[in-house]
Amino acid sequence: MKFFTITILCFLIIAACSTPEELIDEPVVVESEDHLPEWYNANRVSSSDSTHFSGYSMATAADSLEAINLGNESAIVNLRFEIDKFAEEVREELDSEQHNTPQFIINLRNTVQELPLTDSRFEREFEMRDDDVIQVYTRAVLSRSEVIDRLSGNLTDQVYIRALQTN
Repeated sequence: MKFFTITILCFLIIAACSTPEELIDEPVVVESEDHLPEWYNANRVSSSDSTHFSGYSMATAADSLEAINLGNESAIVNLRFEIDKFAEEVREELDSEQHNTPQFIINLRNTVQELPLTDSRFEREFEMRDDDVIQVYTRAVLSRSEVIDRLSGNLTDQVYIRALQTN
C-alpha cells in the first residue's frame, strides 16, 4: 500500500509540473551562405592590405534606411578598429621609451577615435528575408594612404609619423 501511495504521489507531482500545452517545434532559421557578398565573412569584422583598410557589418531592420544607417555605423566602428590595430603595430615596432609612455598611447588612441571616417567608400548588398526584414551587408573602405595622411595630420611626433609613412 505504501508503494502504491508513493507511486500515485510521484505521478501527481510529475503531472502537476508538466506543461498542459502541446509542444510546438519552432522553425530553425539557418542562414545560407549562398547569398553573402564575396567580401563578407561573419567571422571577420575588419581587414587591411597594402592598399586599403576595411570594416564589415551585417545589419537588419524593418526599414531599409534604418538598415543602411545601422550597417554604416557598425562598418565604421570595425574600420576604426582595424586602423587602431595598424597604429598600435607601428607603435610597437618603434619599441622606444618615448612611444611606450601612457601619454603617447592615450594620445594615439584618441587620435584614431577622432578620425573622420564617414566619408569612407561604402559597398552594400541587400537581402529581403522571408519575415519582411531587410538585411544589409556593408563594407566601409578607406585607402591606406588616406588613413596615413589623416593620422599624420593629427599627430606631432615626427618619428612616429615617419614610421607610419614607411609602413
